[in-house]
Amino acid sequence: MQLVTLKCPTCNANIQVNSELTQGTCNYCGATFLIDDEVKKRDQLSEEDGFNFEKGRIRAQKEEEERQRAENIRLAQEEFKRRQLAEQERLANVNKSYKIGFIKMLILSAAVVCGVGLIYLIAYFLR
Repeated sequence: MQLVTLKCPTCNANIQVNSELTQGTCNYCGATFLIDDEVKKRDQLSEEDGFNFEKGRIRAQKEEEERQRAENIRLAQEEFKRRQLAEQERLANVNKSYKIGFIKMLILSAAVVCGVGLIYLIAYFLR
């Protein structure tokens, strides 16, 4: 004797019946039903539920993979922008260094020219 739990087709109550019997009676509403039909229906629903569950699991997995892929793309774009800004800042600093170096060179050149001129001037007056 194997007891199976079924739902009453009339009142939807859970009832346990012997699966070897061909007919069962609901203890709540008194409805009679064929056990074989209900067992087949339950097994069919179980299979459909399992199939639907698996479809949902696969869909959720694909959605998670897509979300992860989108997150990876977003992070890569942020990293690219960060590196691009760092490179622009580095180039700006290099340009600034060249300008400062050029100005220093002009000042030094002017000082040398003035110094040479001053030496000639002193030599002229000391003769």
